[in-house]
Amino acid sequence: MERINNGEAYPANYDIPHSLNVVLNYYLTRRFIFSSILTYQTGKPITYPESIYYINGAPFLDYSKRNAYHIPDYFRADFSLTIEGNLRKNKLLHSSLVLNLYNAAGRKNPYSVYFKTENGRIRSYQYSVIGVPIFTATWLFKLGNYASE
Repeated sequence: MERINNGEAYPANYDIPHSLNVVLNYYLTRRFIFSSILTYQTGKPITYPESIYYINGAPFLDYSKRNAYHIPDYFRADFSLTIEGNLRKNKLLHSSLVLNLYNAAGRKNPYSVYFKTENGRIRSYQYSVIGVPIFTATWLFKLGNYASE
């Protein structure tokens, strides 16, 4: 019976040894609120093909030890600006406009890496979910009195 990684311990696929999340909320005024989130993670473990060999013309890949490598690190910066509407205390409906910028740096953070054999060579491809900055605008409505300080 074959054993995974020759019976040696190996990191799990979701093992991310370093993760840092920084959240900043800053009230510019009572009506303008700036927020940011910075996220950094070291790359998830991955098993790489290390060589290719042929038997009767059919290619076979030889892989590294299980999860011996890591995909590139992940970094993302998100920013938002909230603009509160009228702050009168006794009002039936309050609204605010929220402007968001997701992945401000536009990094193509790796979600996973996969490999293909093309023309006798092993090629790696990085899969990124969202690799461009995304701007959104949201208009929020709240029923009831405005929360006073």
